[in-house]
Amino acid sequence: MKTIQVTYDLSEPGRDYDGLLQYLSSFARWTRVLDSMWIIRTTKSEETVRDELMRFVDTGDRVLVLDVTEDSWAANFTSDSTNWMYSNMRRAFRLVA
Repeated sequence: MKTIQVTYDLSEPGRDYDGLLQYLSSFARWTRVLDSMWIIRTTKSEETVRDELMRFVDTGDRVLVLDVTEDSWAANFTSDSTNWMYSNMRRAFRLVA
């Protein structure tokens, strides 16, 4: 199973992006780290996730999908999302205040 980061920049304010949010939250293991950044656990490829996301965004929107399975990470905040990351991602740096 991979850890995939999904980041998007939606150019149509006020548009209904519920399908996008429902798609991302349909994965068994996911967290929404920031407003436009999710991390999911999946067996799908980055290309497949990108292609599936394209059903929910406009042509002017931007989507970036990264495999971060082996990547380190650090944050300056603690939240449900960072707790999820500690549990689901391989390497982490502890929060430094």
